[in-house]
Amino acid sequence: MTIAADVYRTVLRAVAGLDARVLLTVGHAVDPAHLGPVPGHVHVERWVDQADALSRSDLVVCHGGSATVLGAAASG
Repeated sequence: MTIAADVYRTVLRAVAGLDARVLLTVGHAVDPAHLGPVPGHVHVERWVDQADALSRSDLVVCHGGSATVLGAAASG
């Protein structure tokens, strides 16, 4: 059992009031349908092409993995 779905639900509550488009990627272990209600400005996917997402992003919030951090830095 993983706590990931609970963490993602917390994230969804945290971004609910933002005036921003939000992309939440949850990986293959979590079914987005099990997260409950998702705010209209949030798009949930199991996976997206990182380079494509980062090239369109103004802000990245991540767990600090090197691939995401270096990808975000490379994207400017």
